[in-house]
Amino acid sequence: MELLFFIGKNGFISADIDWVDYSAGRINSKDFDESPDNQAIRNTYTSTLNYRLGGEARFDLFRIRAGYAFFGDPFANPAGFDQSTQQLSGGIGVKLNSINLDFALVNQKYSGQYRSYQVLDENNNNFGPVTQLENSIISGVLTIGYNF
Repeated sequence: MELLFFIGKNGFISADIDWVDYSAGRINSKDFDESPDNQAIRNTYTSTLNYRLGGEARFDLFRIRAGYAFFGDPFANPAGFDQSTQQLSGGIGVKLNSINLDFALVNQKYSGQYRSYQVLDENNNNFGPVTQLENSIISGVLTIGYNF
């Protein structure tokens, strides 16, 4: 679902929300029995809500943008460990006759788990040491557009 509100010719605010069922993913093959893999997908993943909110303000030739996004944890039974992702973005731009120049910074934050090696039990479950990773990645994006 998406909502969009225009503030005259001065800008806009947008919001959208998605429901995604990651457990509904399936593998199909004529070369092997995919049922164990499909069962593992159903057991490993779950559904989640993702939402985004953003806006743009226009000042003559200049544009200022900001946004926030949240992508829910797709893993079932996370045992108290949240692997959702958040993004915060901001940008500036200029619109000339037929050329657009935009620059944005995006900060993406998420947690992850990493196992450097396996320690398997009698059922082939890995109970080796787990490292929790806290990631914060800042990316810059420059866009040049030409209208013809």
